[in-house]
Amino acid sequence: MNISDDELLSIIDDATVALGQILLRHRELSENLLDTQQTQRGMERIDALRKQIEDEKERLSSIRHAQQRKRELDRIRKAHEREANEHN
Repeated sequence: MNISDDELLSIIDDATVALGQILLRHRELSENLLDTQQTQRGMERIDALRKQIEDEKERLSSIRHAQQRKRELDRIRKAHEREANEHN
């Protein structure tokens, strides 16, 4: 079976087009994978920042609670001092 030059060129052309499509699809998939990985890393950073924010909120809440407790104890102490001074 002899293949004419035109048939051979057509086969080479078809193979070249197919290879080009495969390479293009490979590049698209690689870019999508990279985008997915970048998105995942971004989500992980966001989660870490949310955790830091929650930790900081809890720390601030503890500080506020301690300050309120200190003010209450000071108020009670002053009230006791006033009572002691009034009885003297």
